[in-house]
Amino acid sequence: MTNWFPSEEWLAAYRTNLNGSDRYRRESEGWGVEFDGRFVFEIRRLPVEETTLGEFPDELSEGLGENLSNLPEERATALVEDAPETLRERTDYGDDGDDDRERLLGALFATPIVELPDAVRPPLREEFPGDLANLLDQLERYVEDGTVRVYLDLRDGNCREAEVLEPGDERDVGFVLRGDYPEWKNLTEGADVMGAVLGEHLDLDGSVTTVMNYADAADEMGVVASRIESASLFVADS
Repeated sequence: MTNWFPSEEWLAAYRTNLNGSDRYRRESEGWGVEFDGRFVFEIRRLPVEETTLGEFPDELSEGLGENLSNLPEERATALVEDAPETLRERTDYGDDGDDDRERLLGALFATPIVELPDAVRPPLREEFPGDLANLLDQLERYVEDGTVRVYLDLRDGNCREAEVLEPGDERDVGFVLRGDYPEWKNLTEGADVMGAVLGEHLDLDGSVTTVMNYADAADEMGVVASRIESASLFVADS
């Protein structure tokens, strides 16, 4: 599976690569030893309301198109009839010549990501390719009001734990770093971490002085993120 950002898979790859970085281990020696070095990263303004399923990367959406186009017509008709009203209404947007497979796919592709949990009942979800179904499950589980939160337990050169947090799962940490999705996406593409903090593109809740003392470690955290073989789920507007 592609390491889609943001996802559990991306975070697992990030932790592995961070712990494999000699530079990070060296530059973060002592981090969190006499203070709480744990972090929560808040990724805000994920465009789940503006982005439809059809606007997801082709690698994900094409598989769904193939699955639905291969459905028996009777199965497609049953899925349309079983669909919630919001999805069923979208099937009316198709051309008169469309069959139920085309109507169903068109309706799904026109559905905003935030509405998919209510629009896709279990029988239809079975037709979703594995990677797409997994990512939608994660978005449903972790995203609240367009925000996803990540917990990192960083201490003395190691990332001891990395976890995507469910809404309501609060952690007592020393630092919280908040920012909109486009800024986080920039970091995965090589933007400077400390530059983003000092330029107020990211908001740091915690001691800036402490972080500045470990500026090279922070820089390496950004470098590691940019080196992960990954792809972004969403187009990011500045």
